[in-house]
Amino acid sequence: MTAAPPVKKRRALLVGALLLAAVGISLGVAVARRDVAEGPRCGAGFVPGPNGRCCEATAGTMGTCTMRAPTPRRVAIPRAAFSLVASDWEASYQVAPLVVATVPFWIDAYELTAEDPTDPGRAAGDLTVGEARARCGARGGRLPTSAEWVAAAAYRPGNGTGEPPKTIDKATRYPWGETGAVCRRGAFGLVHGPCAEIATAGPDTVGAHPDGATAAGLQDVAGNVAEWVDGVQGPELRGGSYTTAFAADLRLWAVTHAPTGGARCAYDAPR
Repeated sequence: MTAAPPVKKRRALLVGALLLAAVGISLGVAVARRDVAEGPRCGAGFVPGPNGRCCEATAGTMGTCTMRAPTPRRVAIPRAAFSLVASDWEASYQVAPLVVATVPFWIDAYELTAEDPTDPGRAAGDLTVGEARARCGARGGRLPTSAEWVAAAAYRPGNGTGEPPKTIDKATRYPWGETGAVCRRGAFGLVHGPCAEIATAGPDTVGAHPDGATAAGLQDVAGNVAEWVDGVQGPELRGGSYTTAFAADLRLWAVTHAPTGGARCAYDAPR
């Protein structure tokens, strides 16, 4: 029978094992952070600007960023009929399925921007739900329902067939697809998270992350500012924001809780 090592030796072995484990975890976190944050953070046509913002490469700046708001554009969304179910094991019993049943409607490609004449391209992220409703109403629109918001994020014109689907029947985890929540696809983790080392906190320029756009061309659906929608049980925020630290909170079934947020407006389709 082999004798047990002395107490001091066993303690030394235990400490050594713990140190090796800590180093391994640190390396793993560093690699994960690098994988998320590496590469260009701003999309094509945008460059890192003052305060960590993404600025239009051709637009003038005055210590802030973009000097113009994007040209308004609406996207037509066909009817949808499916159930959105959390497909991740950690969320499967914590997120209730959402029945997505909508008629055709239109929705803005861009989030509402700040009403600041010196910085009109920055997303508005400090709106109460009442303020968001009023701004959409002034545009002849309204807040989307939660089902409409999900349907808009899920819409993929053509699906490789060349013909737009008559009905949206499924959704992916993220607005752009199933995987790849990286900094260049959305303004998230800017306070605490994988992108905090390369940018400062605050809403980014709308449309500055085209790699994260939906197949139908909706920009910033995940990240930047959480968007007000009319949920089943009242107003709620979807899409995560620049403060979102975890990629899982950018997924289509995630709901954010905060007193203020942003919005993109929806419109009834002509009848």
